[in-house]
Formats: sequence, structure tokens, C-alpha cells
Amino acid sequence: MKSARRRAPPIVARFDFQVSVFLVLRALSEPLLSCFLFIPVDRSAGCDEACAGADASLRLGMRQATMVSLCIDTATTTGLVAIARGDQLLASVEWCSTSGHAEDLLGHVENVLRKARVARDDIGLVGVDIGPGRFTGVRVGLGTAKGLALGLGIPIVGVCSLRVIAASANVDIGLVRAPILDAYRGEVFAAAYAFDDRKDQVLAQPSFGSPARVLGGLREAIGARGVAFCGPGIRKCGPTVEEVFPRAQLVREDHPTLVASALASEVHGAFAAAGEADLDSLEPLYLKPSDAELPKRAGAS
Repeated sequence: MKSARRRAPPIVARFDFQVSVFLVLRALSEPLLSCFLFIPVDRSAGCDEACAGADASLRLGMRQATMVSLCIDTATTTGLVAIARGDQLLASVEWCSTSGHAEDLLGHVENVLRKARVARDDIGLVGVDIGPGRFTGVRVGLGTAKGLALGLGIPIVGVCSLRVIAASANVDIGLVRAPILDAYRGEVFAAAYAFDDRKDQVLAQPSFGSPARVLGGLREAIGARGVAFCGPGIRKCGPTVEEVFPRAQLVREDHPTLVASALASEVHGAFAAAGEADLDSLEPLYLKPSDAELPKRAGAS
């Protein structure tokens, strides 16, 4: 028997259905009530306000479901840009760079727009991976995303790299997902999430440290639940994972299309849940001090 997989909900279809039902009921309800029950139709201010609120909510939902978003992820050596409508992926481009992506990013943005047959003016939202990850890559991605949002006059949202990795893992839906990224200097970034059809839970917030310390914290947060570890950090601490979690599933390979779809879905979900981020105050999620700060901090102590 096949295991259940997490599937993205058909958001566009759901909103189309909701809008159709709402409009039909609203068009029919007042005349039918007036005709068959011989009662006056309530035109009070409260009713008008409620209808106006429902209309506004439906319009917002339709706008979010059909909004074209540009999604940027340069938090690791693997760069990714994607175009989505709602949370449905239209096109994506992935590449590898060890120089921080500054020279490549805008060219790949133009490339993915051509692949998706989308003009810059059609973009309604910019989503960006704010980390944790490589310092230069995170700064380049966020700076580029802010520049595009400001230049195009559109909203921006930030998403967490660890959550995107967890959402992209092709594992049984009942398993806890523990993404791991290399934090360099012998350390890793990690978190733990539980996804199901009703709600998502953060079991362990993003953290960093030695593999032994971080995995020990995950052990306390996850307990006896089944867990799947995913992300490029597994290459660095796979043996430690197997020692602390002997029954864990290790997802050693990433699938670019799944990662791009997960990035688009996380961007869409972040905007639907909380709206746009403040352009000025949106900051990288570094978690740890940069290499430039380490000597200063060591000297201060």
C-alpha cells in the first residue's frame, strides 16, 4: 500500500468554486426569500457591511490565488529562481555557484521570466529565502529581491530556507521532517517540522551548532516520533544522524522541481497568512555571527 504524500491543495480551483457558490447564493437568496416567504429584504447597514466584507475577502483570495510571484533562493551554493501563479509553479531555473550568486542572479531572473512567458510588469509579489545559509548568498538574494520589489512597486515576503527544504522532502506525511544545512566551521543549521493536512507545526525552531549538540536538541523535541532528515547538510553529519536517530530515514538527494514548487508554495503561504513584509525591516535570518565578527567576539572575551 502506498504511503500518503503531502500534496499541494488545488487553490485556484477551490477559490473558483467558492466564488461561484457565493455569487449564485447571493444573487438568488434575496429574491427567493422575498417571493416565497413574503418578507421584506433586509437592507440594513449591518447586512451591507457583512456583504461588503465577504466580497473583499473573496476578491483578496482570488487575487492571491492568481498572483504571479517571483521566488528567489540563493542561501546555499545552489541558486534557484522560480515563477509561480498562486502556489502553482510555472517555470524555474537552478544553478550552482561558489561566488555568492551576485554575478548570475539577474541573468537567471530574466531567463526564468522568458521560460514562463511572463513580463516584469506581470509580477505581483517577490518572495525570497532569507536564510539561514551562506552569508554572501543570503545578502545577495535579499538585496536583489528588495531592489525588484521597490522598483516594481510590489510587495515582498521572506521565507526560511530550512522550512523550504522540509516542505520539498518527498517522504511519508506522518514523518517529522528535519532539514539540515551546512553552517561551515564544523557546525550545522537544523529545525524540525510536522506537516499534515490540517496544520503545520514547528517542533524545533531553526538553530545552529555542532552536529552533536543540534541533533541532541532535535532528539528532545521530536521524541519517539518517526523522522526523516533532508537537505545538503546530511552529507556532512550523516553518521552522527544515524547514531542519534538509528531508525531515521535519510533523504540524501534533492529534486530541483520539488524544491522550486516548495519555494513557490511557501512564498504564497507566507503572503496569504501574514501579508507583505516591511521592505525596510526585512532582514536576513543568519542565526550565527559572520566570519568577520568571530575574531572580534573572541578578542572581546
